[in-house]
Amino acid sequence: MKTLTRRPGAGAPAHGIDRMVRNVRTGHFERSLSALTAAGALVTAAEIFFEHDSASFGNKMMWIPVAMGPVGAAAGIAGFFSRRMAKTALPIASAASADYMIRMTDVYDPDGVAETVRKARLKRLA
Repeated sequence: MKTLTRRPGAGAPAHGIDRMVRNVRTGHFERSLSALTAAGALVTAAEIFFEHDSASFGNKMMWIPVAMGPVGAAAGIAGFFSRRMAKTALPIASAASADYMIRMTDVYDPDGVAETVRKARLKRLA
């Protein structure tokens, strides 16, 4: 008569690092990050909108980061439902956002911009 032996860990609940490794291997971690990207993009876009609205959108370039939020959210949602979109749409949306940030950091007086941002943050905290 043949006795069945169980492998160690087979059927046992995965805890800690084992669960994390399994989630990375199966793609659950990637899907979670895609969903977090979508939520984060919407929250960030809303925050940027309210900050730029207080400045009355004095410069037309202020609309670009607001418009990039829904793009990032759409890419995140698509990445959540499709692995193919996670490999294409998310990197494209990320590259577009990074390109915009690189162009915005090429300013004439970076110290003046930093000082203005610091004053605005202090004013908001007060």
